[in-house]
Amino acid sequence: RVGVCSAGGLLGSLSRAFGRANESKTLLFTTQYGLPAWDLLQYVLLTRKVNRLAEAIPVGRPWDAEGAKDLDSKSVAKWLEEDGAPNNSTAQGLMASVVQSVFCADPSHVSMLLFLTAVKEEGGVQVLLEEAQTQRVVQGNGTLSQRLASSLTKRGVEIRLGVEVLGLTHSAEEGAMLTTREGANISKVSARRVVLAMPPPAIASLSLKPKLSGALGAQMAAQRMGKVIKVVVEFAECWWRGAHCAMADPDILEASLAFDVSPPTNCEGGGRPRHILAIFFFGAKAEQWSAGKSEAERREEAVRCARLLFGKKGEPAPPCEVLASVEGDWPAVPGIRGGYQSFPSLGSIVATQSYSGSTPTSCLHFASTENATAWRGYMDGVRFSK
Repeated sequence: RVGVCSAGGLLGSLSRAFGRANESKTLLFTTQYGLPAWDLLQYVLLTRKVNRLAEAIPVGRPWDAEGAKDLDSKSVAKWLEEDGAPNNSTAQGLMASVVQSVFCADPSHVSMLLFLTAVKEEGGVQVLLEEAQTQRVVQGNGTLSQRLASSLTKRGVEIRLGVEVLGLTHSAEEGAMLTTREGANISKVSARRVVLAMPPPAIASLSLKPKLSGALGAQMAAQRMGKVIKVVVEFAECWWRGAHCAMADPDILEASLAFDVSPPTNCEGGGRPRHILAIFFFGAKAEQWSAGKSEAERREEAVRCARLLFGKKGEPAPPCEVLASVEGDWPAVPGIRGGYQSFPSLGSIVATQSYSGSTPTSCLHFASTENATAWRGYMDGVRFSK
């Protein structure tokens, strides 16, 4: 399902073409194929245009693409307005929603070159929308970390949680010395190598000696953290039956994406079916709702937006009892301050000839999802980091 701001479909487009200015727009919450035919056609054509442009991006070297400098200096929002779908707010809004759900950032902050690179890596706009949510861990993603920790512990690896790294000195010849704080205790830890499984903006906040410099330093400095809040809500009934996901133009809702993440009924051990939605705030709105609102207020707004997204005939879905909720307010997490990933600022891909910080240096190695060659921002991406 989709939520868009339609400017009148074909009739509205013809009116504007003949100079009859009509600035009125209508909010629509419907299925994708319930959109006005002209609006749907414009979105299909826009998707094809993006896929065609992405095909021309050299794998692993987007800065070598024809017109790379112009694409990198232009935001997706500006490209949509000027080149992508200049006369159709519906197509612009839907593609903006795709961008926001991938980078957790407003389209005005994401370069067109970066977006095309992501589309090329994953195989098309529709893959970004559909394939990204096709696999889930029934027991919960957290169980993967628990099992890995258990396996390492059995092999004699000490895992220390709640330890803050204050500083790090490093060299290729002598290895590294970390200064850590655990409660009131300050201690030193030496190592031959250090793996930094952190987003680049978090690495920039560390006290590194020597500081990262040259090309790698420039790459790290150019990274900006995405912002996202994920609110997972369990309801007494599946009032969105028949719809798996819904997205909206980022300009019309505070929470613009929702997915059905209900566990399969055959995994519940014979218990009652569970009805669960994951609802997302992105970009500047995630920052605002993180800093200025309570968890209860975020849940209330998330449910309100979901009812609009999954409503019927333009009306919000009826209220339904909320059984439980949990949230990931990543902008408020120390040491992360956002999610799912960081992304390079406008113009920096061509300037630094990089869109990640994956090159090992000294005794330091980087293992965050930003360093992946596919599925950046997802757990799958960590497998491809260096």
